[in-house]
Amino acid sequence: MSGTPTPSKPWYRHFWVWFVIAIPVSAMVMGFTTLYYAVSTSDGLVVDDYYRQGLAINRTLDRDRRAAELGLSARVDFLGEQLRVVLQGVRPEQLHVRLLHPTLAHHDVDILVWPEADGTYRATLPELVPASWYVLVEPAERAEWRLLGRIRIPGERSVEIAPSKP
Repeated sequence: MSGTPTPSKPWYRHFWVWFVIAIPVSAMVMGFTTLYYAVSTSDGLVVDDYYRQGLAINRTLDRDRRAAELGLSARVDFLGEQLRVVLQGVRPEQLHVRLLHPTLAHHDVDILVWPEADGTYRATLPELVPASWYVLVEPAERAEWRLLGRIRIPGERSVEIAPSKP
């Protein structure tokens, strides 16, 4: 038997060569994808001035305490295209109701609500995207107190809000 070698396949036809090459190539693709998203999207939850944010938190806690001192509570009803607020404790000329999306600030809604003859406050409600919304009720002129609750839309139609315990 003569020892003629059998021709082997060229390197690019072997599975293991491509498998070994695919690992670093996929790592590079994922790295560039991550870099692209890091550079092109905003960090909406990062604040520039931590000291000012801390002062704002203290003012917010004071507003919660003031609501508790006044014995305030509210029920906010979502009635189709109508928003109704029944406030117990005080009766300001106007209420400022803020519907705050938990993660996307561009969905937040500010509504001025006027009193009706029956003692409730009413306003037109814009369409809301599905989320677990924060509902903030405060006087429209001097925000010396606030009531903060949470409601899931769609699903829930009403939320009872009592002062937060700071």
